Amino acid sequence: MRPGVEEMIAKLKKERERLLSALDGVDATLAARRFEGTEGWTSIHDAVRHLASAEASMLTVAERTIAGTYQRVEGFDLNRFNARQVEKRAQQTWEESLAELNQVRSKSLAVLETWTDEQLALPTFHPVWGDVDVAGLFRIIAIHDGLHRKDIETLRATQVQA
Repeated sequence: MRPGVEEMIAKLKKERERLLSALDGVDATLAARRFEGTEGWTSIHDAVRHLASAEASMLTVAERTIAGTYQRVEGFDLNRFNARQVEKRAQQTWEESLAELNQVRSKSLAVLETWTDEQLALPTFHPVWGDVDVAGLFRIIAIHDGLHRKDIETLRATQVQA
């Protein structure tokens, strides 16, 4: 495997391990508990739904970029999009959300192993980070895991205090 790809895969795996460690011991009841007044998501379950949907969305952007079919959406509202994706998953059980999180990560890792350096270098766009290449989307996915892991840790700490 190519060194840059190995490094990306290692980072994705490390951040996911850290995320799963933060979720260790979380059951459906704890995951569903809502706390207002916290930054970010108000339940662990919604944070996980968001992580799965966001990675799937970024993977779709990467796939479309490589296929030459990606087109930016003018006036795109990322916060509205993210809220809608979580809302679409509102009926998912805790186990289903965890399964989706794992499935999308498996797909991300699989495509990373097959895409060429030229494909990973193709320019694309992220609504927060701006102009990036396809490889950059995967770096964002790893960073995103870390950001929301911190949200989950905050929610868990809030729940202990309640």
